[in-house]
Amino acid sequence: MSDIDKYGTGDMLALLKQQKQALTDQETTKQLARSAYAIIRDTAGSNSFIQALTGFAGFPFNLIVDGVVLFTHYGAMINKIRLVYNQDPVTQDEMSAVIKQISKEILFDIIIDKALGSIPIIGIYPNMICAKYMTWRVGILFTMLSSRGGDISKVDAEKTIKLIRMVFPQSEALKFTTPDYKSYEKLVISVTGASIPDFDEKVNKALSAMM
Repeated sequence: MSDIDKYGTGDMLALLKQQKQALTDQETTKQLARSAYAIIRDTAGSNSFIQALTGFAGFPFNLIVDGVVLFTHYGAMINKIRLVYNQDPVTQDEMSAVIKQISKEILFDIIIDKALGSIPIIGIYPNMICAKYMTWRVGILFTMLSSRGGDISKVDAEKTIKLIRMVFPQSEALKFTTPDYKSYEKLVISVTGASIPDFDEKVNKALSAMM
């Protein structure tokens, strides 16, 4: 029995229309993920260059630049990603809620960055690597949060950034590997459009599978 005989001409046309729409929605989802990936990649490049320059001078210039890039790089990157997903810019309260959740996860990276990055000349490479590492982790986190929906403060960001670290491990000290795009796309698309409970459940399942 053919599909037309099984469903009828009208039902078959409706089914084809639904399938076409599903393919269109899937391609749109992938395009949004690609756009966010490009934003993170470009931000990581410029941020690492600026941070590397501070390694020439060391302390306290590296700390001063850290304060500047919060607005010129991280804040701008996050809101560009939000714009890709047609979401409003993050508020100070939303940002504070997320940072509070992920602070323990990124604390070690910050300590290493400040310890080695404060030494003139020697700090060039550590500053550059830590800037790339931090930019990618924060960028992927906010891509996942933004692809899910507008409210980001109630999502379990602590477990999400832990999952990001496990999916994209940086196993060698002072060596950075750019996150693989296919793995990134799969991770982002898995939570795109999910409700907050579904988002957290998917993150928990993924973490359990990797442990």
